[in-house]
Amino acid sequence: MTRFLLMACCCGLLLAGCAGRVISNSSIPAGAQVYRHTDFARNLLGTTPLVSSVEAMMPEWRDDSSDTSIILLFKKQGYQDKSLRVREFELPPEISVTLEPR
Repeated sequence: MTRFLLMACCCGLLLAGCAGRVISNSSIPAGAQVYRHTDFARNLLGTTPLVSSVEAMMPEWRDDSSDTSIILLFKKQGYQDKSLRVREFELPPEISVTLEPR
């Protein structure tokens, strides 16, 4: 019985994946718009400093057991855009970028 409960707990943790996790996004300078960029769409997540859930950044991770990746695009007027590929299995608790002036 103990083995069964232990295995059930481990499976639950694996299936939970990234549920409830939040990611802090920041930029230098602050005030950059953060987009979730795909081949088909560009969705605004918010403006730095930004705390976002993994579910908002990667809504498709629940439907796919493979390593999901997205491109985050940081934009601020007067600065060069900065894109960053983020992988679900390597998702850091904080993402910080430095934007270069144009």
